[in-house]
Amino acid sequence: MPPGFEAVLGRLRAFGLPRLVFAVITLSMALSGTIANYTLSGNALRHFDLLLELDNADTFIVNGAADEVADITDGRLDALALAARGPELIQPLLRPGFSVIPFRSFAVSIGEGGGTQIAKVYSVGEGFAARAGLSLKTAAQSDDWQTRQDHCLVGSRLAGRLGLDGTSSGLWINGRYCRIAGAFEAPVRPPFADIADSVLIPLQETSFEEAYTSGFSFLISGPAAGLDETRLKALLSLIFDVSRLTIWSAQPIVDQARGLKVVASSISVGLSAIILMIGAVSIASLMSFSVTERRREIAIRRTLGATRLRIVVEIVEETILIASLALVVGIAGGIVLAHVLEQPLSRLIMVGSDGDRDRNVMAIVKAVLGFLLVSLAAGIVPALNAARTDPATVLRES
Repeated sequence: MPPGFEAVLGRLRAFGLPRLVFAVITLSMALSGTIANYTLSGNALRHFDLLLELDNADTFIVNGAADEVADITDGRLDALALAARGPELIQPLLRPGFSVIPFRSFAVSIGEGGGTQIAKVYSVGEGFAARAGLSLKTAAQSDDWQTRQDHCLVGSRLAGRLGLDGTSSGLWINGRYCRIAGAFEAPVRPPFADIADSVLIPLQETSFEEAYTSGFSFLISGPAAGLDETRLKALLSLIFDVSRLTIWSAQPIVDQARGLKVVASSISVGLSAIILMIGAVSIASLMSFSVTERRREIAIRRTLGATRLRIVVEIVEETILIASLALVVGIAGGIVLAHVLEQPLSRLIMVGSDGDRDRNVMAIVKAVLGFLLVSLAAGIVPALNAARTDPATVLRES
């Protein structure tokens, strides 16, 4: 056995097994809590950042029931005519730069026989993908698919759920065959948080009766700070009965996300500080107790020529050694704890998105650096106290 390793084991034995185990467990719990805190708060902050991207443009969704179209338009249009003429009626009321895109959404069954699954279909007009923030893949990057009969785009999450790959040519939707023109990805944020788990079909696709009984919707978007909900209602009241419409606006979500991001950041920093301070108190208490027990030994070493710096360095080395033992257990525990806590939180905030592995590594690095700094600081205090002790006084008292 190398002499250096024997010296390390000798230092650990000097603490006593029960105290050493208690210190390692306490420190590893502090590190695990810090890693889980950084990981979960990082997920929350990324979720709020994604919501704050809605502030880059003014976005509204105008919804209405299909059976109320006659009342909404004062008998001038039916559901089909409103879908076709709605954009040209609304567009002149808005400032330049705003677009009006019709769409509908309805539930369908996908598959054949006993292997069907429930999903949502979005029947969309041209330009919807760009305004909704979708990332189209390969053949779907042009709008040509919207001019083809029986063609559709499949969301990435739905494709994973159905086990589709690049070789899949089509799927059955409510007993009708749809040729897959491509795939798309979408950010998990309102107003289309679930769209990656759906299918897109062209608005002019007439083979789905559900598309004309589920209601109608318009996606209105344009430059930021160009329109607010009150102003939009006033403009729409010139041509529609707005009391029968529901209007979704991104602005309340942006305002809420901005406030919650500040709160989440503060909680993350405060909670990490508290957890690390608990670990620091634990190791500082252990080292102080150890130094008190070894006062005579330290005094003799000082008498024999050991410098104060040497005493400080050795005690700090012992502190880092104990912290290093806790690192292995703490990192493993933190990863497991974060994974367990992510499961219920995934219903409320975005987790598991692309690139999370790199971000989680950064959370571990931040937690480990903070842990080592706090452990170092906790070991320096008793080390300085030991180095300042007068050896003559200690030997005389003993």
